[in-house]
Amino acid sequence: MMTRSLFLLLCTSGPLIFLGCQKPSTSVQADDSSQDASLNVISAVLETIDYNRDVRPILSDRCFACHGPDANKGREAGLRLDTFEGATAKLESGKRAIVPGDPKASEMVVRMHTHDDDDIMPPPKLDRPLSNAEKAIFERWIEQGAVYQPHWAFVAPKKSALPTVKQADWGKDEIDHYVLAKMEEQGLAPNPPADRATLLRRVSFALTGLPPSSAETAVFLADTSPQAYEKAVDALLASPRYGERLAQDWLDVARFADTYGYQSDNPCFVWPWRDWVIKSFNENLSFDKFASWQIAGDLLPNATQEQRLATMFNRLHRQTQEGGSIAEEFRNEYVSDRVHTYGTAFLGLTMECSKCHDHKYDPIPQTDYFSMTAMFGQIDECGLYPYSISTSAPEPSMRLMEAHHPAEVAKRQQVLDAARNALDALGTSRDAAFEAWLTATPNAVLSTRIAHYPMDQLEANKTPNVVPNAAPASANDSKLLLVPGAVGQAIKFDGDTVLQLDGVTGITRQDALSISLRIFTPDVKDRAVILHSGPGMYSQSADASGFELLLEKGKLRWSCIHLWPGSAASIETAESFPVGKWVNVIVTYDGSSQAGGLKMYFDGAPTTTTIVRDHLDKAIVADIFRVGARPRDDRGFTEGQLDELSIFRHALTPVEVADLAGVSLAATFQSAKAGDAAAKAKVKEFFMTHFDPELIAARKALTDATRDLHDNYLDHIPLIMCMEETKYPRKFYVHDRGDYTSPILAKEVNPAPPTAVMPFDAKAPRNRLGLAQWTTDPQNPLVSRVTVNRLWMMCFGNGIVPTQENFGLQGDAPTHQDVLDALSRDFVDSGWDVKQLLKRIVMTSTFQQSSKSSLEKRELDPKNLLLSRGPSYRLSGEAIRDQALYAAGLLVEKIGGPSVKPWQPAGVWSEAGASGGDYTPDNGEGLYRRSIYTYIKRTAPPPSMVTLDAGSREICQPRRMNTNTPLQPLIFLNDLSFFECARGLARRCIHDKPENAAAQFTHAFQILTSRAPRAGETSALTELYQTQLAQYEKDRATAKSIAGTDDPHLAAMTILCSTILTSDAAITSR
Repeated sequence: MMTRSLFLLLCTSGPLIFLGCQKPSTSVQADDSSQDASLNVISAVLETIDYNRDVRPILSDRCFACHGPDANKGREAGLRLDTFEGATAKLESGKRAIVPGDPKASEMVVRMHTHDDDDIMPPPKLDRPLSNAEKAIFERWIEQGAVYQPHWAFVAPKKSALPTVKQADWGKDEIDHYVLAKMEEQGLAPNPPADRATLLRRVSFALTGLPPSSAETAVFLADTSPQAYEKAVDALLASPRYGERLAQDWLDVARFADTYGYQSDNPCFVWPWRDWVIKSFNENLSFDKFASWQIAGDLLPNATQEQRLATMFNRLHRQTQEGGSIAEEFRNEYVSDRVHTYGTAFLGLTMECSKCHDHKYDPIPQTDYFSMTAMFGQIDECGLYPYSISTSAPEPSMRLMEAHHPAEVAKRQQVLDAARNALDALGTSRDAAFEAWLTATPNAVLSTRIAHYPMDQLEANKTPNVVPNAAPASANDSKLLLVPGAVGQAIKFDGDTVLQLDGVTGITRQDALSISLRIFTPDVKDRAVILHSGPGMYSQSADASGFELLLEKGKLRWSCIHLWPGSAASIETAESFPVGKWVNVIVTYDGSSQAGGLKMYFDGAPTTTTIVRDHLDKAIVADIFRVGARPRDDRGFTEGQLDELSIFRHALTPVEVADLAGVSLAATFQSAKAGDAAAKAKVKEFFMTHFDPELIAARKALTDATRDLHDNYLDHIPLIMCMEETKYPRKFYVHDRGDYTSPILAKEVNPAPPTAVMPFDAKAPRNRLGLAQWTTDPQNPLVSRVTVNRLWMMCFGNGIVPTQENFGLQGDAPTHQDVLDALSRDFVDSGWDVKQLLKRIVMTSTFQQSSKSSLEKRELDPKNLLLSRGPSYRLSGEAIRDQALYAAGLLVEKIGGPSVKPWQPAGVWSEAGASGGDYTPDNGEGLYRRSIYTYIKRTAPPPSMVTLDAGSREICQPRRMNTNTPLQPLIFLNDLSFFECARGLARRCIHDKPENAAAQFTHAFQILTSRAPRAGETSALTELYQTQLAQYEKDRATAKSIAGTDDPHLAAMTILCSTILTSDAAITSR
């Protein structure tokens, strides 16, 4: 173990900052006298050097930037110091950086002691020289054989033997023994227990984020049984407030906010996920399930709505819709964000540091980073959310059903199934009906069109629709040209001008549709819009909804889309579209919402197609059809020509397609009447589609039942974002320097977690479900530790590993690894029981100590890293506000629901340039809900909470940095919410203690601090009250502005309550 002398020595040797080193010398000799002096220093205080404890932190801070894991930019002098093999390898000079057992022969030691500025390591320009103690540690370590060890966090936790302690009667748990042993090693003793009122307040804030009520405190103090504290803890864990408290920290980790972020920062529908988190904690969902569902709940067998909703964790990153944004760039950013968030939340690793190159400190190569992107990138998302389509959920999404929905859905589905069965029962054997019709029908003609544009005329930016009483098509500019076409004239498009088919609208995914037109393209189009029925304002694929015909990478694509690409049916030609010739193109759709219901014909014959997407499960936008281009999309049909455009409200049969291509339907019909078998087969399909009364009635019944289920019911259930694995997986590659435009095709990667943490089971699925299983594997060395550390931090204010966000080589070492490992092992063995773990922590003698500190303890352990006193830390901004509302009797304790908007200064949103107008506070109970329900706009988060160190929720934040600034007391004194709380508390105290002012402010103090004011505090409060009372008796107008009435006593008491609310005693957990 580390002795107290070494502890003091290292504490005074200065901060260790990571810096690089330069090329080793081949000629400089070490200063033997300085080496001997260093060894004398270290030998006096330590016998055995431990690599992880003593050596690695110095190497990581000083050397790994240039001589560590990252090989991408080339290691300086080819020297690698993070492995034994690299450190002992022969250098270009013929020397070795480390010669185990021989410090004087080790070039590393030579470089530490040289006085030559060109050769000393670390180099002087970095201004971080090694101290004598650090040099001595290296020399003794090399002398002892330079034994390397794996980083502690990458070794599965195991419980250590209980240490021997002097004060054996102290402690209620084995954890206390570990803590006490470390204290005694440094010559310290634990503090006595905190007084019971203080302890109840401490544990109440730790577990619920609210103070105990006066009644709860009185009951606890009156209960003198040995089980009194445990009963209080059990009650807190059973309180619904517990879930809100636990969720508050997890929302920081999950970067939960009510808006998408970036410039537009529009609202997003996410609060049901927040409510799921609260519910999960209150129901004590085991952490392995809590983690697995969020990572891959959608991939579980027969996944429930709750499990799918949990996956929104992966979709809570910022999203954009801004004009000019590149969808693929932002899609890659979203995937990266998921990787970063997962790495920080569950592994405590800085995965983002390996995006552009191998991690400079941790053993995370760039290939591991992109293997993780292959885990999180296999969903059908666009990269931009829609600009002109109103949707609560960019794809992929799910319908968020309430309890009554499934039964109604089942009832309507039953009707739909019966209609489908009835249609299927009719079958295709309709020979008798067909023969009777064929005999009785003299001729057949093409079915009715709803629009027909010959495109032979273009006057006043309009071209006629020759269907009787139909509106012409109109252009938004005069740049369209009439040119010789396939039949007479044709229209040539410029790529910007839109030809709108006025009146051709209202066609949904339940409707059959056919489009016939002749197309001429002069060149291969990478992307060119020919026709679409999406919204008027388009942002390329983000707003693709409705029917769409376009050229994509030279191929013709025909699609029916809710939102691209997550909810769409789409096919494209197997071969490139012909260039430089007219092609008679007919596309059809049968209203089935399936890719199999889409067909394409060239010059009257079916063309070979491939399925691009087959997952149309939601409504489409039934907007007006537009031709040739679409606004906000620079991919129009430039220099392309169109002719003879017709639209039908049904799926054309092959015989009708042939008719439009010049093979007469009438002639085919007459051949059928004459007995031609091939002609009869074609005409029979025509009959069954358009004239068979039983089939027509059965198809209508099916369509009606489908509309009733989808259009009239399911499409009115709100959509919410989730994860859903694509059926069309992408390939993933390492990106050169992390640039999405520069994939290294020779470095394809497969889905896999970081290899250095733990092997990936060969039998596990290569997707997020496999990642979830790997994450919650009992042998995973990081996940249980990171989780235990977060919960410990919740109770103590600091983690056992102070850097909750970084368990890697640059993170802080654990102050009590034996405690962390014992709790982690037991946490997993308990079935990942969060409540059990928290109860165990708060039941320890370590937690229950008084937080008072002696001068000796403050000098030796100013940050209480040795835990020789109880926790003491400033409450979070949310807890401070919630306490104020609770004390004033204003808090509305209601679980869940949409986010609310309490008071905040006017103009914050508009001054921040945020979109959506200025902030409008709620009325009524929305002003007084717990802070976890406060609406968070990423570009303008609640200013009072930000001042009190809350984040903007733009990225994963596992730890807040507590600050003390002059702005904070100004928030307490002037923020309208806090001021209203002060007035409410004053009214409450006057009501509860009508006898005199001293009783009233004493009552206020006790409500907020769980103790009576001390003599000095009473004196100060008395003086303040008298001063304020005298002022308001003279100035009743000001009293009215404070109290709402001209009562000087209420005004003075409001100021006193505001002062107490602001006091250190009220805003600190002790």
